[in-house]
Amino acid sequence: MLGQFPAAALLYRMGYVRRGEPVVREQRPLEDIWAGTVPVIAEEKGFDPNRMQGAFSPRTNVPGGVNPLAFFAGPVTVEYGGEASKTYVHPNLKTLIDAASRRVRSVTGELVLDYGRGLCTLDAPKAQGVVGWFAGAQQPIRLSTIDVTCQNRFASVLVVPLDDRPLSESRRVLVQVGTRSRPTDWQERPATFEADGKRFEGYEVVSYGKAPWQVETAQGALWIRNPSLSKAELLDENGMRKGPVPVSRQGTSLRVELPKGALYLVLEAEGK
Repeated sequence: MLGQFPAAALLYRMGYVRRGEPVVREQRPLEDIWAGTVPVIAEEKGFDPNRMQGAFSPRTNVPGGVNPLAFFAGPVTVEYGGEASKTYVHPNLKTLIDAASRRVRSVTGELVLDYGRGLCTLDAPKAQGVVGWFAGAQQPIRLSTIDVTCQNRFASVLVVPLDDRPLSESRRVLVQVGTRSRPTDWQERPATFEADGKRFEGYEVVSYGKAPWQVETAQGALWIRNPSLSKAELLDENGMRKGPVPVSRQGTSLRVELPKGALYLVLEAEGK
């Protein structure tokens, strides 16, 4: 997690991902709180199975409530002591949450959660990336400026400019890669579990292993549609240069095969 900090911090500090308008603004009367009325958006009636199971009234201020996936579409706010009749739900929320395709698009259009496939993509002019279960997918995940292929079962790739220019024009770009890490001799096996009358397919941890932790080698490639970039360099965990990485030009795209030990890469243009 610490290794995935630099690009995320830059993205946040520079505001490369837009903050969307609230998709839910609940006005919650104090009387509803005292009565234990369920909010307009909640995952379940209670979060403490030892004391609160079934304790809340099923009544809500919005008939049918609001789909909890709204949290992935945009900010959800609440005003305590407000008037329930003034509760606001974004008129396009049902469009943003596509249950048929199992996808949620953010109100800004920059984030898409494909919960059916297990992938989340970010596509903004100055920040693009993907995180989730690639499962060895061979087809590139195509965004507006970058394409990503990855043979790892799970990984994250985040690309941001180091010169505050759009990725399609930047002359210095940071590529940040994350893969799964496990203690040495970690063991797991497929298993079936039952909960609440449902059966789930998953994995059972057989052994937690021992130190040191091992990080999977990233396996994949990145294309960036930027005519200025011409070279790449691998950085170590401290951001220090380790050496050049081979690149190739395919039309307007620069292609980089992720090298062994890839955590950070800097893509640059010649000159200033």
